[in-house]
Amino acid sequence: MTEPTAPIAEIPLISTTARIGWTLLIVATLYVCYFSHLGAIGFVGPDEPRYAWIARDMTETGDWVTPRLYGKPWFEKPPLFYWGAALSFKLFGVSEAAARLPSAVSALLATLALAWLALRLYGAETARWLLLLLPTTVGMIGFSHAAATDMPFSAMLTIAMVCAAVVLGLTRKENSPFIPQTPWLALVLFGFFLGLAVLAKGPAAIILSGGTVFFWAVFTKRWRDVLRHPVRPPQPRFLPHLHHRTQFQTLLHSRIPAYPAFLVLHPDSRPGSVALERERYWPAARREALMERRWLAKFAGLIHHLLGDIPTGFL
Repeated sequence: MTEPTAPIAEIPLISTTARIGWTLLIVATLYVCYFSHLGAIGFVGPDEPRYAWIARDMTETGDWVTPRLYGKPWFEKPPLFYWGAALSFKLFGVSEAAARLPSAVSALLATLALAWLALRLYGAETARWLLLLLPTTVGMIGFSHAAATDMPFSAMLTIAMVCAAVVLGLTRKENSPFIPQTPWLALVLFGFFLGLAVLAKGPAAIILSGGTVFFWAVFTKRWRDVLRHPVRPPQPRFLPHLHHRTQFQTLLHSRIPAYPAFLVLHPDSRPGSVALERERYWPAARREALMERRWLAKFAGLIHHLLGDIPTGFL
């Protein structure tokens, strides 16, 4: 009587098939949610055309230091998004899709960073579901399709916080000491991506990251893990300006001597300020506000008709 042979080769075959299926599904989800139809609609609102114009000006003039809007210096936002959009224009031409490509790439990088963190903390299954569910959220789809500074800022800050988790030892495993006891590389990457976040939307990145680490130390009572690391991580010599926005402002001062005077003496009259742009954009903003008010009134009237009396004094 012969014993039935177990299908030894069948188990790896099923595992490989499932792995390929998951990979294809994740790749398709990331592409559809982040990169498809980037140029389906034109620029929305005042910010998208403004940022695209500045990036195109950088591409045409070759001046990658001074952001300019309609030929005048514009210092309302740091230059990270302008650099990304200008590089995209150089590679793919000037279009709505090219202007939004930096936001899509930033969303992809943030998703991959969070997936790696989920893999280290909770395992492969959690990482797979994160790669499937996070890209399908409304916020990730919307901001990845916007030519704005929000997604680059969020992505760089997210990657910086993942590096902070590595520095604080949250990703270590006893059975696989993959990360060394002194993660200098993680410290360098934390400073690098935190500097990029500052260049994306200003010093709010430092406040958010510092506040997160502070409250984590308060609730977990792990102050020693925070204080045993140096306050200032090692900085690459070839990119010193990426870690402090003030150094970029010094560079601007060398190119535009009047820049500190605009910031200190006349904060409401600096190039690109709200005071100067109000005359240009205020009529359009007022029309949009009136249209929103009318739509809210119509919506409240519909609710009143369907559900009965509701207070409408806020309109």
